[in-house]
Amino acid sequence: MAAQNFQVVVAIDIGSAFSGYAYKFRTDNKKDYTKKIICPIWKNNSNMAVGKTASSLLLNPDGTFNSFGLNAEDVYTAMCRKFIAGSFHDEKFPTKDPKDWFLFRNFKMELYEKEIMQKDMKIKDTTGKPFSLRTVFRESIGFFKKHALNAITRQTTVLPSDVFWVLTIPAIWSEPAKQFMRTAAEEAGIPAESLILALEPETAALFTKEQELIRQSKDGKVNLVPFVPKSKFMVVDLGGGTGDITVHEVQDDHTLHEINMATGGPWGGNRINEAFLGIWKDILQNEYLECSKITPMKF
Repeated sequence: MAAQNFQVVVAIDIGSAFSGYAYKFRTDNKKDYTKKIICPIWKNNSNMAVGKTASSLLLNPDGTFNSFGLNAEDVYTAMCRKFIAGSFHDEKFPTKDPKDWFLFRNFKMELYEKEIMQKDMKIKDTTGKPFSLRTVFRESIGFFKKHALNAITRQTTVLPSDVFWVLTIPAIWSEPAKQFMRTAAEEAGIPAESLILALEPETAALFTKEQELIRQSKDGKVNLVPFVPKSKFMVVDLGGGTGDITVHEVQDDHTLHEINMATGGPWGGNRINEAFLGIWKDILQNEYLECSKITPMKF
């Protein structure tokens, strides 16, 4: 079914370091489809408003959902501190301690260069416990699905069946990895007929094309206008896990022509973080391990 038949379009971005979503009502799409896009606000560690939250998922000892984002980091850190202080107790899991919970960070890169995706693929959490990779993605997508529907239904009487879903993915993902993401989204409750996958740099290019970035002189005045036919531009998407690059040219009918095939690699900011922490791990050794136990969300 075409997206035009739905009342709302929601785009979910599961990033390597940060994740989020945005949505737009179809009634706002008549004049400029890059305007009136609603992006929920999250709070970061400094209590500042930001457009995305951390890509961290916390699951209970029985594998059920606990929390996502910086909230997951906060919950897990609080549990660890109480455990160290000897005051930890969970009513639902009274015989468990924090190491029995599952905390996942930066799990998106588990799909990089995967040409074969097994249904029972495993991922290790921050303490090394193996767990279902598909469940991690399903619960993460499901969190944003629920959050988005709650936000939308607070504003209007739109039904879940009136929502069209877009799941963004890196351009360098293999076909099995793309299918893995689609299956996880469907298992999260998104109907197959209401879902499409979109390449992250291509969606960025479509948005960029409409931005007023080109200098145009007219009647002695210089104005900024959207990209005109024959304009060429490059989009470099540097995320936490990957770097994606696309080059497009605007055609006479204002569509985009891909000049070069999308390319990229595992050049995200997380590699810098890992290298930086690796330096301190070599310097501090045992002290580093002790600090990581006391303040796990910093590591």
